[in-house]
Parts: sequence; C-alpha cells; structure tokens
Amino acid sequence: RVVLDSVDPGRHSYHRHELEVQYALAIAMNGNTHVAGRVALVAAASFDQWRASLTDSTQRLLAVESTRGIGPYMSALVGRLADAEELDVAFALTERRRARDLRDRLLLASAWQQPVAPHRATESILARDADSVDVRALQRTIPDSTTAVVTIDAGANGERGTAFVVTRTAITAHVMPSADVVAPHVRRLVALLETGRDASVETRALGNMLIAPLLSRLERGGVTRIVFVPEGVLHRLPFAALRLPDGRHMIERFETSVAPSLTVLARLRASPSSRRDQPQLLAIADPTSSRGTTSYPSTDASVGARLMAAMFGTRAYPALAGARDEVARMQRAMPGTVIRTGRSASEFAFKRDAGKYDVLHLATHAAVDEWSGAQAALALAGGDGDDGLLESSEIAALRLTASLVVLSACRTVGGEVLAGEGVRGLTTAFLAAGVRSVVATSWRVDDRAVAPFVGLLYDALARGTMVGAALREAQLSAIRRGTPMSVWGAFSVVGDPWRRVREPH
Repeated sequence: RVVLDSVDPGRHSYHRHELEVQYALAIAMNGNTHVAGRVALVAAASFDQWRASLTDSTQRLLAVESTRGIGPYMSALVGRLADAEELDVAFALTERRRARDLRDRLLLASAWQQPVAPHRATESILARDADSVDVRALQRTIPDSTTAVVTIDAGANGERGTAFVVTRTAITAHVMPSADVVAPHVRRLVALLETGRDASVETRALGNMLIAPLLSRLERGGVTRIVFVPEGVLHRLPFAALRLPDGRHMIERFETSVAPSLTVLARLRASPSSRRDQPQLLAIADPTSSRGTTSYPSTDASVGARLMAAMFGTRAYPALAGARDEVARMQRAMPGTVIRTGRSASEFAFKRDAGKYDVLHLATHAAVDEWSGAQAALALAGGDGDDGLLESSEIAALRLTASLVVLSACRTVGGEVLAGEGVRGLTTAFLAAGVRSVVATSWRVDDRAVAPFVGLLYDALARGTMVGAALREAQLSAIRRGTPMSVWGAFSVVGDPWRRVREPH
C-alpha cells in the first residue's frame, strides 16, 4: 500500500494498475475477499478511464498489452473471489479485461452511426463504457435457456484457472488447470490434426481437463449451445473436437462457437441484420498471384509481403484447384453467388465491392505471424495500385455489413495473442469492420479435402439455418461420412452464432 500511495494518482498508468491488482490480491489473501473485489473493480474502471483518454487505438492497445505481467496476479485474485462465492465481481473482472480494443472499435462504430456522434469526443464515448460491467444486463443478452457462455480465465505461472458458466439466470465458477498444464496438450493436438495423425489421446485429455468439470452443470441446465470465451493458448483449441467422458465429440452433444467476450457478443447480436430472401454472396477463390518473380522483400516491404515471402519465398503461390470446386458447390447451394477467380479476384475489387454483400467467402492462401506480433494477410490478385495482399489492418478499416465471412484458408483463426485481448488477426479484423460472424480455421487445411465440407455448410445455410447450427450440421454430416477430424475440426464460428444468411423455408 505504501508503494501504491507513492504513485501520483493524477498520472495513471499500467504500472499503477499492476500495483492496484497486487494490493487487491493481498487483501484477498488476508481473507477479506469482498473488499478485495471492490478494490479490483475500482482499479479496473480507473485503468479503462485512463485508456479512454489516450489519443488513438494503437496507444490504447499498447496500454493493454503492457499489462501482460498482471495476468498471474489477476488469475490468482479471480480464483480466490470465485472460491469465496463473489461470483459477480470475479466474472466482471474477467469480462472487462477481455477484447478491450475490439470492444472500443465496435462501440465507436455504433456511436458514429448516430446523427450526434461526430460531435462527441472519442474519449467521452469510451469513458462512459469504462464505468462498470453490468453482469445482470449481460446475462439478459443471452437469448435462451439452452445457451451457456463459458469464459475460461486461464491461470498463469502455475496458478489455477477459473471457468465461469454464464446463463440467463445463473453464474457458476469451476476450477480449471493452469495454462502451463493445458498448453502442451493444445500444441500437440493442433500439430497432430494439422498433419492428419490420430489425436484421440489429446482430445480425451483436454476434454477431461476443460469440459468434464463443467459437464454436470451444463447438462443439469439443459444447455445445448456453448459459446466459449477462451484465453491465451485456448484460442488455438478446436472445442468441437474434444471428447466427452462417454467418448462422443463435443459437437455430437453441443453446438459450439467462440466469442472474444460476452460484451462483444452482445454488441454483435444487437447490430442490425442484413438478411434478406435473396442474400448477396461474393466468393473469392484461387486468386492469380502477381508476385511469382518477386525477390524476398526488403525490410520496408509490407507486413503481408514479408509473411508471404516467408511462406513461399520467390515462388508463385500454389494453385488452389480445390478452392474452385469449393465455390462451385457454394454456388449450387446458393444460386446467384458472384464468383471471382484468378485475376478478377483482386484486392482492389474486393475492397471496392465487399461492403455490398451479405456473405463473403475467401478460399485463398493466408499467412499469419504467430510469434513476432506482425499482422496477418490474405493473398488476392494484385493490380490497380494494390499489392494483392489484404492485410488485417486494411480489413479492419473497411466498412462491411455482411452477416457472415467464411475464411477457407490456412490458420485463419491464428494471430498474435495479446494480454486479455484474444487473437489479433483476420477474424478480429473482420469483426472490427462490421461483420457479425466469421467461420475460420485453426490449422492448415487441404483445399481439395475441404471442398465437400464447405458444400455441406452452405447447404445448411441455404435452408435458413443459423450459422452456428449450420456448422454443427455440416460437422455431424462429415463425421457420418468418415471425413477426418483434421478437416471438419478445423472450422469454428467466431462471433454471433445466431445469424442467418437467409430466411428459413
């Protein structure tokens, strides 16, 4: 407390926030969890107020990333609060540190659509949002009694984790193993599935660690749909593929999807739908590379160019014959789909026209820098002043109204995992641009093997099935057909699983 008092309260920073969290943890360790929770909530609100005063989104994101070292203290504090049945406070602390940057973007985009919004300062818009997390109001955004939002606060540095099962009427907390225990299993699982090998041992192990402790609560509540809000390495996890104690895959018992936070999910659900009887669909497949003779880019080349050069060197990107079959199946399910391949699948045309469509499907190469913090990029055709590399920063700057984007490329769920922010990559960029749901992949996929699965997905969407249920229907059909888990398990819904792209009929 003495150290904290020595920090000028008029000059907030991540350093002061770290001290405040440590102070709250010390109070909890002395047995006064109620006071500790209140201290931590005030500290979190104060930190978000300070973030709102920063001049741009990059500074606000860097402010959040600078708090990475707070993670172990916060995990320990959340665990102690949960054990003491201070569930509202514990969940509020977990929720408010999730996806802060994306939450800011969605809030500002919504505010700027109002007539008076341009006259308001960004700081005042964000500051109002920083005041508190209304847990009961968030619960009311869950649409029905069969849905649960499972937020997993992964422990760090040996600290246990905590999972919150949130429904419309209740919140329960459950002990999870530390991220240090879980992470090696997740990495092995993804490596096995990416190479097409048997991953049954890891799917069972992770199911026992992460799902079995929640199962009685989920089944007792009649839950059939789970929206996971993961953290850290769990963003890489194919929840649908995990095994339950009875041997079934998760997807055989539950519909699963992923969201950056419950607050973000609520905002995505509240955004107006572009659904119509005849939705407008754009499919990009197998773009022609204009970079086949380009040497390795210099250090001042774009992020996307450096990523693609690291993947393919000076070679042209490999052709994707399966991608053309994939979008042909999509067009059969949804007649009227506009298909662009080869040279017509250009970055310039996509950025010009993407805002007109209800569904965007991109079957192309993707590159994601998992380690250095650089962004992600999709390979399109170049020309008209564009290099043919659609980077995540360019995507986030678009204004899209699509209900759904399908990224049928390699590792499109991936990206840099920032402290409390989730994954900064292609999926986040499309959500920030205004898209409601993204179907993306967790590992490398073979374009020929994926085409029939994508056809199943669009068959379900064409019947008016909601996005989350449509993906589950395609996955169950793929399991019955003997399709390898490396294919159907790669895909997950990120965002709003309740969206439809067509009215049911």
